[in-house]
Amino acid sequence: NNYDNQFQLPLLWYAGIAFTLILGFADDGVPIFLSWAFLVLRAGHSFVHVGRNQLVRRFYVFTTGAVVLTAYWLWLAYKVFV
Repeated sequence: NNYDNQFQLPLLWYAGIAFTLILGFADDGVPIFLSWAFLVLRAGHSFVHVGRNQLVRRFYVFTTGAVVLTAYWLWLAYKVFV
């Protein structure tokens, strides 16, 4: 299950990174910070899932990662449309 979970949100992250690089927005510090935050949270989610697998803690780490990824896409949409 942990391996399967690593292919859900990261696909959106990969697409966001590709769009950021193609559009030339990588010189801003925001995508770098949000990308590292997302990667740390994915690693934390994996650590919790493989470790004690506490559902509440895993939910909070997953949700925080989803919020960071949403912030990334909102930032990207702002840069594209404004």
